Amino acid sequence: MSPKFPTCVRNHRPGPGDVWHINEVVVKIAGGSYWRWRAVSQYGIVFEEILQSRRYKHAAKRLPIKLINRWGFIPKRIIAD
Repeated sequence: MSPKFPTCVRNHRPGPGDVWHINEVVVKIAGGSYWRWRAVSQYGIVFEEILQSRRYKHAAKRLPIKLINRWGFIPKRIIAD
């Protein structure tokens, strides 16, 4: 594999998109309930996933701000389920 290959792939991936979806799902793992927060673009790119043992709403509210700072892009819409 050429050393240029990862750089080429990284440069040709789609951008974050104008619409972001943030989901909250309760997941059972080993008999315990966990909350999974996930941020996805309109193109299906998963930005971030957070798994918490308790529902910590403050961390979920920080998630879009963290993503905006990381990607340097403000979406037109953020849809929260």
